Amino acid sequence: MGHIEPDYDVVVVGAGPGGSTCARRLAERGHAVLVVDRASGSGFKVGESLLPEGVRLCHELGLADALAAGDFQPKHAARFVLEECGSQGRYPFADALRAERGSLAYQVQRERFDALLVRHADAGGAEVRWGLQVVAVDLEADGVQVRFRGDDGDVRARFVVDATGQGQLLARARGLRRPLEGLGKMALYSHFAGLPRGDGDEAGDITVIWGEDSWTWIIPFADGTTSVGVVGEPQFVRAAGATDDARFEALCNRSASHRDLLAGRERLRPLQRAADFSYECSELAGERFLLVGDAAGFIDPIFSTGVFLAQTSAFRAAADLNTALAAGRGLTRDEQTAYTADLHRAVRRFLSLVRNSYRHGFIQRAIRSRNRPGMRRAFISLLAGDVFDEDNPLIGMGFLERERIF
Repeated sequence: MGHIEPDYDVVVVGAGPGGSTCARRLAERGHAVLVVDRASGSGFKVGESLLPEGVRLCHELGLADALAAGDFQPKHAARFVLEECGSQGRYPFADALRAERGSLAYQVQRERFDALLVRHADAGGAEVRWGLQVVAVDLEADGVQVRFRGDDGDVRARFVVDATGQGQLLARARGLRRPLEGLGKMALYSHFAGLPRGDGDEAGDITVIWGEDSWTWIIPFADGTTSVGVVGEPQFVRAAGATDDARFEALCNRSASHRDLLAGRERLRPLQRAADFSYECSELAGERFLLVGDAAGFIDPIFSTGVFLAQTSAFRAAADLNTALAAGRGLTRDEQTAYTADLHRAVRRFLSLVRNSYRHGFIQRAIRSRNRPGMRRAFISLLAGDVFDEDNPLIGMGFLERERIF
């Protein structure tokens, strides 16, 4: 880049929760930030169930009133139902070990939630440009050049943040992506009307119907509609029917638990499919770049960690970039290593919960274990997203690392 003055301090590629959050945090500190996204605006996505720890981050962003305004369904608990027998456990976030940090979450239609975050980034001073597709990022010692498709030219910046989600712009270009062993699942999902839901505080519970070969999410929204998805091994899902529509209907009717909880559904949009969505990256930072959100990795949808990890990484990325920009330098090797290590620690703790569930019958034992209230509260804390509490016995005593809990 030589002596050429950059156009921006930071270019954020991707206007999802990670990108918008990072842009807002940087812009409100006076940095020149450009957010670009190849789409024409926020659109339909899953990852619709927020965690209390993620809501706490949204409050820190200044979005408490906007979240509480009524567009989003309050969520007070998670509920797990065993498919084969109907036994269930409800886990209120108010019972978490550190519930004073926040015990309320929300169920959000992502098009609305993501648009809220983009507007907030724009209001904070970030420039947002839609319909720009990045084709290459040239990393140099003193900055980056971001090149766009066609006649859109390029821009220069001191740093680039990859928030491209599962597109993984930099991770793919630099060979950083690697699959997570044993998590090659397939998901079929859509939105529905006509599903029953609980009363009072239970109306917003996320419900997971857990089976031996697959599981189903049920996420109620404030407008009366519901997100439903089924997740399983690809061969199991494909064997359920000749088409995705037939497979989805068969899996949504395979047990009494499904029939009770999914009765009367009317599909509102075409069925969507996702597969092989679990992966991580070997490194998440360089001297002039950072990966945030799904661009850095994605575990599995079972514990609704996607948006939380996106915003957690965005907060950390913005803090590190703010320090480097103030000092007029790139990210040091120590900063790069610490960023990668801290995010990998959070991911590994959630990943251990996921693998405990798939491999070791954790969900079944958690529901049936009524006489260990301390462990129950520790588990609820993890469901709330509180994975940095070293006093949590599931963390401090190494339960997660041993991959067998309860």
